[in-house]
Order: sequence, then C-alpha cells, then structure tokens
Amino acid sequence: MDSLSKLWLGLSGWNFVDEKDGFIVVERGSLLQMRSGLSSVYTTFNRARLFTHSYWDYLSASAAFRKGARVLMIGLGGGTVAIQMDRWSRPRTLDVVEVNKGVADLAKRHFLGSVSCNIVVGDGATFMKGRKSAYDLIVLDAFVGLLVPKVFLGKPFVDDAFEALGDSGLLVINIISKAQLNECVSALRGRFEVYAITPLALGNTILVCTKNLSKSEVVERIEGRLSDEKEAAFLVNAYANMRPL
Repeated sequence: MDSLSKLWLGLSGWNFVDEKDGFIVVERGSLLQMRSGLSSVYTTFNRARLFTHSYWDYLSASAAFRKGARVLMIGLGGGTVAIQMDRWSRPRTLDVVEVNKGVADLAKRHFLGSVSCNIVVGDGATFMKGRKSAYDLIVLDAFVGLLVPKVFLGKPFVDDAFEALGDSGLLVINIISKAQLNECVSALRGRFEVYAITPLALGNTILVCTKNLSKSEVVERIEGRLSDEKEAAFLVNAYANMRPL
C-alpha cells in the first residue's frame, strides 16, 4: 500500500497493519478489519468483545444447535464466524473453504489465533461434492461484491449440500440481493424447509434451511446452548422469530 493510502487511513482513524493480494488489515483500538482495497469491509472483529451485533453473530449462532457439530464454512473473510463458533460451540470439526489465498493468509496471521479449524484454499462447491453425510452444519458466506457467486444459487449446489448434511443438518446462507434471495429460495424448496431472519442492519437476510428438524427444535437447541451467554438473547429471539419462506 502506498504512503498516500496509508495517510488516508490515518486521517480516517485507522492504522494499516498488513496486506496481501489486494486485501488489507487495519486496526483502530480494539477493532480489527479486513478490507478489499481501502473501503470495502470484509470483516470487522472487536478483540475486546465477541459480539459484533451484525450478521456474523447470526451465522455463528447456528452452530449452537448441536454440541460438537461437524461444520463446513464456505467463505472465511477474517474468520469472525469461526472465532465465535469456537467460543460458543466447540465444533468437533470445522472445515473452512476460502477461494482467495490472500484472505486465508491474512485471517490466519491476524484474526484466528488459536482457533482450531482446517482451512482449504479452493472452490467451496467443488470441495463439498461427494461428501455424503459429512457435516451437521454448512454455512455459506461467500460474496463477490454484494452478490453471492452463481454457483451457490442453483439446484446442483442445493442437492450437493443436502447430501453432504447428516439427517438433521442445517444449511445457513447469508444473502443481500433481493433478486438472488428469490432465486436461492426457489432452488432450496423441495429439499429443505426454509426460514429467514430479517431485517439486519446491513440489509442481509440469513436463510436457515432445515433438513429434518422443526423450527421449534432448532430454537430450543440454540437457546439451550447460548443460555450462558447473557448478551446472546437477541440471537435466540431472532431464531425464535424467523419466518418460513
């Protein structure tokens, strides 16, 4: 990063930390961010507290539905979701597939610390193929700009996710575009019961797709696991009020 860009960061209250492949890490006090370029924020993590009160919290809370869950994350960013899952749920396995090596390297250097996860650099849709009943939870949080890559929106991906999940598995998807939301839900119906958590401050919708579990079973399990986290009441409430699509 050139000196002028670093000066701009400094004037806006952020300090440059590291960069790779067009991605940068910046910090301000206890806040740590990964960005694409100067202004497109991939991850915000507060080292002084676990909750972000943004969409990452809702994604990671899904892992609380099962103790020792086998988890696949597609899309890493700075790893906020992995950090939270490690704290709340201690997954038995946590596989993370990230398409960009620069993102993976920066996350390992500056965000993940001692979090136990297996990071694979590659395509998440390809990685998931043929892994029959390998996971209890699949979390999709992959974007190019504000759009989910098309490979994750169609029936082939939905079918592969269904097969990769155990009998009572969950597929949880973060999505922003309303047009993509409709396309994704159309592909999911017929395989999953689909629920939505909305609205979130950034305009995200969290889709919670259940293979066999009822909504009440999901909520009861999440509430049981997060009951010791006093600040987590807003997450339990969000899952209790998710609406069917």
